[in-house]
Amino acid sequence: FLVKVKKILESICVNCGRLKADL
Repeated sequence: FLVKVKKILESICVNCGRLKADL
């Protein structure tokens, strides 16, 4: 369960990083 949550959080962080990079 924790592994699943960690992967989801990591994917969100990656998406946020891409959005910030685009800005």
